[in-house]
Amino acid sequence: MELKIILTFIAGLITAYVTVWNAERKISIENITKERAKWRDKIRELSINVNAAMVESDNEKLSVLRNQFRLLLNPADKEDQYIIELLSLSEKEDNMKKANEFSVCLSYLLKHDWERAKLES
Repeated sequence: MELKIILTFIAGLITAYVTVWNAERKISIENITKERAKWRDKIRELSINVNAAMVESDNEKLSVLRNQFRLLLNPADKEDQYIIELLSLSEKEDNMKKANEFSVCLSYLLKHDWERAKLES
């Protein structure tokens, strides 16, 4: 009889632990997913401004945007660093080419993050 009580108690503890662990994990995933969605929106918003600054050859505006991207992207990632390198002006023809390449790189970055968020949730 005592063994049944002890086993029931242990089973209850294990169940409580698993329930708490699952709840904490769910809350964590929801918060991370929401923050990533905000991050993707911010990247999209800034990319529109980058395109305008490149077309207008506005060095000052592009410098500010480059710094904002430095704060939002991964400094240890080669692809992210390449995106930041694209945020510099040169000849007018190059600027249009860079603006297009910048858009392509960002679309891959956003797609990768979206897929990662879907897998995690």
